[in-house]
Amino acid sequence: YAWTQPLTEIFNEPYAGSIPGVFNGPLSGSQINEQLTDTIPVLVKGDLLANFESDPKYEFIIDAQIENSLIDWVPLTPMYMYHGDKDSTVPYQNSESVYRKLLSNGASADDLHFINLPGATHSSGIIPYVEDVFQHLMDLIPDL
Repeated sequence: YAWTQPLTEIFNEPYAGSIPGVFNGPLSGSQINEQLTDTIPVLVKGDLLANFESDPKYEFIIDAQIENSLIDWVPLTPMYMYHGDKDSTVPYQNSESVYRKLLSNGASADDLHFINLPGATHSSGIIPYVEDVFQHLMDLIPDL
């Protein structure tokens, strides 16, 4: 995006200083994760979290979100969305908002399913998600 804002305006230390060396190419996703935190308020500046939707100095973030939006479409086949309500990595509200947006775009409530995983975090939700997806796939294959 050719952003010119210093990382110290977006991220808290020690992350602002270490991010350029973490995303330099040779590290795997898990190695990057080990050097960061999955607690957003620890990673991201409090002012940005509190004001990014209303403070003009954060417009560049809103613009990037709009450019990268994946919600201006309508699913035409059954779609299952899963989210743990204790996920601190990806806010639960994100999935709720996407679900509502896809419905308002014209998705059928019969085909679009939002499944809450009560008490599940970003990690602990994996098993119940896989089990449920597997069951839906098995339902598609009647003779197994």
